[in-house]
Amino acid sequence: MDCRIEDLNEDGRGRAHVDGRTVLASQALPGELIRLRPDLSTRGTIQGRVARLIQPAAERIAHECAHEFHCTGCPLVAAERAFELNWKQDKLRAVCRELTGNDAVLEPMRSPGSPFGYRYFAKQMFGRAAGRTVLGSFVMGTHHVTSNRGCPVHAAPLQAVLDAVADLAEEMRLPVDGGAGRPGLTHVLARQSRATGAIQIVLGVRNVDTEGPRTMLARLREQQPSVTGVHVLFQAAATNVLAAGELVFSDGAPCIEEELLGLRHQIGPLEFFQVNPESAEVLFQRALDALGHGGEVLDLYAGGGVLSLPLLQRFASIHSVEADASACARLRERAAQDGLAGLRVHCGRVEDVLEEILMDSPATAALCDPPRKGLGPRVRELLARSGLQRVVLLACSPDSLLKDVPAFLAERWRVQCVAGVDQFPRTGHVEALCLLERD
Repeated sequence: MDCRIEDLNEDGRGRAHVDGRTVLASQALPGELIRLRPDLSTRGTIQGRVARLIQPAAERIAHECAHEFHCTGCPLVAAERAFELNWKQDKLRAVCRELTGNDAVLEPMRSPGSPFGYRYFAKQMFGRAAGRTVLGSFVMGTHHVTSNRGCPVHAAPLQAVLDAVADLAEEMRLPVDGGAGRPGLTHVLARQSRATGAIQIVLGVRNVDTEGPRTMLARLREQQPSVTGVHVLFQAAATNVLAAGELVFSDGAPCIEEELLGLRHQIGPLEFFQVNPESAEVLFQRALDALGHGGEVLDLYAGGGVLSLPLLQRFASIHSVEADASACARLRERAAQDGLAGLRVHCGRVEDVLEEILMDSPATAALCDPPRKGLGPRVRELLARSGLQRVVLLACSPDSLLKDVPAFLAERWRVQCVAGVDQFPRTGHVEALCLLERD
C-alpha cells in the first residue's frame, strides 16, 4: 500500500488516510510518500512500518540507528531535531490555548543533552528472530519482538551489557518464554548509574527452575565488571507490569546509587527512578524554582524522595505522600539517618490520605508528580478547593493537564506558566510543568 503522510498522530507516528481508514506508520514524516508494511489492521485503522521510502521529507536526516523501519520505539528517530522540538512545543501550545485562550504562559521548550545515549534504564523483551535469541521491543500493535541490538538511544555501556545478555542466552540455549506450556526467559530490566557507572540487571523468567538464569547472570558478572547486582524475577503469568512478581534470586549489590540535583539516592531492583537523569534535573529544577521558598509544602506521589530532599533546602517542613511501601521505608530511613526532622512521610494513596493532611497542615504549596493518567477527580477536587496558594503539576502527557487544570480554573486559580522538557528525544513524549496560583 502506497500513501502520502499528512501529519503526525499524538505518539509521533506518520498519519495518512486511505479509503476511509487511518494509516499509522512509525518513523514516517509529514509529506513523505511511503509503501506501508501492515502490522495490524482493524476496521478503521491500519498500523505498520515503512517497507519502502519512495519520497523522503526535507526534515529527514541521517542517523546512527540500524533498526529504522524495524523497531518502532522511536517514531521520530529520523526527524530533524528542530522539527521534533517544534512539533512538541506545538502540542503544549495547543494545551495552553485550550486552557487559557492564548499561549502567553508557554515557556520555550527545554532540550538538554543529546537525542541519543540518554536512556539509563531499559526494558527489553526476549524473543527469537532469524533462529537466534534477541533482546528488543514489541513492534507497535503486535507481540512480535524485534532486536534492539546496538540501540543508540541507550547509554553505550548499558547497551553493551544488554547485548552480552542476549549473547549468553543464545550461547547457553536458555528457553525463551513462548506462552502457555513453554516457560522461559521473558524480559530484562537494566539500569546504569550515571554517577558511578554501576549497572543493575533484573532477569524476568516464567520458569520455576532458575538454575540456568542464575548461571547466566554469574557469567555476565564475570564478563562485565560494571554489573554490580543481578536479580531473577519470577512471574507466574503474563503481565504488562514488568516489575511485578517475586524476586527469587539476588547476588551482588542490592541497590545502585544515583545522583540528582546534587543528592545521592539508593535504587532497588524494582523501584522506579528517572530514565533520563540529565533532563530530569532540568525539569525538577524548574519545578523547585516555581515553588519558591516557604514554611510547609506537600510532595505528592513522592517516590523515594527525589524532590522531597531538595525541597527541604527551601521549606521548613514537608509532607511526602507515596503509595509504594518500599519507597516510603527507604525515605524514612534516609530521614532518620540524615536527621531530617522536617520530613514527614505518609505511606498511602494520595486520594486516601490527602484530605486529612490538608485539614491538619498549614501548607501553602504542593508539588504533584502523578502517573501518566494525572491527578484523578478526587485529588484535583481536594487541591482545587484547598487553602493552598501555589501548586506545581508535573505531567507525563500534556493531555493530562487538560483533565486536571480545569478543576483549578473553576475555583479561581490561574495558570502562571507552562513549560516543556524533552525527556524522551526521538519519541512522541513530552514532559510538561504547569504552575497554578490562586487568583
